[in-house]
Amino acid sequence: MGGDLRVRDVSRRNLNLVVERSRRPSHFLKSPATAGDAPAIAREAAILASFEGTSAEDVVPRGRLVDQTLVAEGIRSACDLKTFHASRARFPIEVARLTGEALGRLHAAADPDLAARDDAHWALAIHRPTVQALGRLTPGSLDLARAIQSDPALGDALDVLRRGWRATALVHGDVKWDNILVAGEGGALRILVVDWEQSRGGDPMWDLGSALASYLSAWLYSIDTTSGAAPADLHHHARRPLSDVSAAGRALSAGYLERGGLQWTHGVAVRAIRFAGARLLVTAQEATQAGAPLTPHIVLHVQLAANLLANPTDFDEMLGLDCPPG
Repeated sequence: MGGDLRVRDVSRRNLNLVVERSRRPSHFLKSPATAGDAPAIAREAAILASFEGTSAEDVVPRGRLVDQTLVAEGIRSACDLKTFHASRARFPIEVARLTGEALGRLHAAADPDLAARDDAHWALAIHRPTVQALGRLTPGSLDLARAIQSDPALGDALDVLRRGWRATALVHGDVKWDNILVAGEGGALRILVVDWEQSRGGDPMWDLGSALASYLSAWLYSIDTTSGAAPADLHHHARRPLSDVSAAGRALSAGYLERGGLQWTHGVAVRAIRFAGARLLVTAQEATQAGAPLTPHIVLHVQLAANLLANPTDFDEMLGLDCPPG
């Protein structure tokens, strides 16, 4: 065994290890950090197993539960999309298309028995934090909560979106670039969607909107907020052109529609755009919970979220979506 065994600690909320040996399969191990985390890991293992033998089995890692630990296949030479895009000036269109296809295939192939949960995603009540939640917020997150609550129209739009939640599929629930891997196999790219702890029965447009929000967030973070430009002109000071977001969004949604078996209607497109806005608020909260203060970039996330929620059809071209007439 000796010297070719390599163990890497990639823990986040749970205890995560990557175990690698040369010329042998690698593995990803996830163990609960506390006893309360064990049910979520067990459910994740059940979800991964449920995709085996389906048309989507190659877009999730194979995994089994062993003594409360999820043991999943490791993917050599894979990296998450956050790392992948950080090293590229443009958003590769093929990766966006494959990501959309992966989400569509997963929604179409999921076991309906695992989707038995119809309450709206917690993010749609982000403007109404509980007393318990407030006690866990960082100073930056408290400032963010005040910024969100200072816009009553934003809260009203989230309330409407929460009431219109449609639980019709098993959704991942936490689609972001950290949770999507890209790997090359013989020159062909492979997309894998990982970390299914937040999976639940829900609205499939939440996952698609969340994927769109990742591109929007990368664009927002590329804006030079020190330029002194007026808010309406800030997009001229972004390292990433807005046209790249549109091209990626077009490829993402086209890939999804090709494999998801969903009829693209006005209502479906509007929900995807509004969910993208809601997901931007989650992205902002994740940043502040990690210790960031309420920076200008995070404020831009809130402002764009408010606009997407209030006027979704004004942004279909920006997101590369063909929003059919209502």
